[in-house]
Formats: sequence, structure tokens, C-alpha cells
Amino acid sequence: MLVKKINTPKSTQIKAPITTIQDMNFLVKNTLYSIESIVIEPIKYIFLFLG
Repeated sequence: MLVKKINTPKSTQIKAPITTIQDMNFLVKNTLYSIESIVIEPIKYIFLFLG
């Protein structure tokens, strides 16, 4: 029981930064995708009109 009690806080401490890093990566990817969609979609329409 003592071993489990000692191990659980360590695992939570290790998990917390990893989840925050994953969340940051997820947010960055979402912002990049939104920027791509905002920038690329009009360019696609321009090329369609020109073509």
C-alpha cells in the first residue's frame, strides 16, 4: 500500500506536464489549421476563377 501511495503522486506529476504539452500542441495545430483554411480557401477560389 505504501508503494502505491508513493507511486501515484509521481505518476500524476509526470502526467500533468505531458498533458499540458499535448494540449499546447493541439491548440497550435488547431490555430495552424484555422490559419491555413482562412488563407488557402480564398486562394483556391481565386485560382478557380482564374482557371
